[in-house]
Amino acid sequence: MSKKLVKDSEYRSFIQEVKQRIQSAQIKASLSVNQALLQLYWELAERIVEKQRQASWGDRFLEELSRDLKAEFPEMKGFSVRNLKYMRQWFMFWSANSLIGQQLVAQIPWGHNLVILSKIRDIEEALFYVQKTIENGWSRSVLSHHIETRFYYREGKAITNFELRLPALQSDLAKQLLKDPYNFDFLMLRKEHDEKELEDALVAHMTRFLLELGAGFSYLGRQYRLVVSGDEFFVDLLFYHVRLHCYVVVELKAVKFNPEFVGKLNFYISAVDDLLRTEGDKPTIGLLICKSKNDVVVEYALRDLNKPIGVSEYLPQDLLENWRSALPTIEEIEAELGKEVEEPFLLSELRRSHASLTGAEVEIGGLAADTLTPQEKSVMQYFQSNDSMTVKVVGDLLSVKDSRAREILKALTEKGLLLKQGMARSTYYVRVARTIAQAQARLELSGGDDE
Repeated sequence: MSKKLVKDSEYRSFIQEVKQRIQSAQIKASLSVNQALLQLYWELAERIVEKQRQASWGDRFLEELSRDLKAEFPEMKGFSVRNLKYMRQWFMFWSANSLIGQQLVAQIPWGHNLVILSKIRDIEEALFYVQKTIENGWSRSVLSHHIETRFYYREGKAITNFELRLPALQSDLAKQLLKDPYNFDFLMLRKEHDEKELEDALVAHMTRFLLELGAGFSYLGRQYRLVVSGDEFFVDLLFYHVRLHCYVVVELKAVKFNPEFVGKLNFYISAVDDLLRTEGDKPTIGLLICKSKNDVVVEYALRDLNKPIGVSEYLPQDLLENWRSALPTIEEIEAELGKEVEEPFLLSELRRSHASLTGAEVEIGGLAADTLTPQEKSVMQYFQSNDSMTVKVVGDLLSVKDSRAREILKALTEKGLLLKQGMARSTYYVRVARTIAQAQARLELSGGDDE
């Protein structure tokens, strides 16, 4: 944009109007900070879009506007060029799609709005996450987690007999609270894990499991003891749901669904109703979580049961098995790149990293199942959706000091699972398998020479 714009009478009139709106919003902010701020952003974005359409002002206009607003309101944040562009994108998305959405988005913080704006393109899905954020008071990180795990597509998808076995109001709410599938990507499980390993892992990560289950679940215990006429029985996991006002019996199966599983769960529900349920509690419901299922078989199995039961699958993250299957052998790399490859640094480093990873992996996946500490496992799980990490990221992820974060990263580096790259403030860590894949690509592009 030309500097002449600053002297343009139309622009001076425009910037004066914007300043007045901001001053007015500052007064209202003492009563309702978030709604007043978002209302300001909405009106400012609306004026920006209008002016750019009418006067054909390009993005350099935003640079000029940003400078003027920062100069006039130095104590206020949010007037960077990037944020002005976000406001414009946010306004255009919601104004073109939904009047209800315009009213709802003012009820969640700006940071939450940006998360939804950056990750969602469908208006119905965006509205879903706005409403869920309002209902449950999600933090920004929790909102991101639910979007990344495709909560919109999983909510209420479990196969149940609730409509036949529960009052209408409780049936609708109970069905809405169950998901299919459940995402257990926060667990480090062997590919051929059993129920005990699955249960142990879920209990060890109960906070993450409760987040995946959803709002309202309160954990009461594992292998919960029930005594029926002198005989002992043990429920895998027992919860109480504070919104449904009922007990929830959860049974885990690390195999494909079998109709006999629901017969056992039906018995547990009856026992909990008789032994634990009080006058103020609603009927107990059961949730069977299996590794896989045939939906038609599940529907047949639930049809004539007299207790309310839902059946879902879970998606494990077979982390170590995936690494192992995806990691090429040194022989495969040499065969691909040619027998006579010069390897003074890169391939020799590749050999060392490969040997370290596979050696550590055998220990983790074999007898020494506790090779990684819970904090180290959390760091490795981070790499399922991220390419690299720094000391600060580890500190924030685990809520530990930088010194402790460095110790964890050093331990993982010594175990051959991570590689340290860069120096001083530029230091970051990457997963070994990713580094090897990059090394292959570089060698292929360079014909074997690496400088």
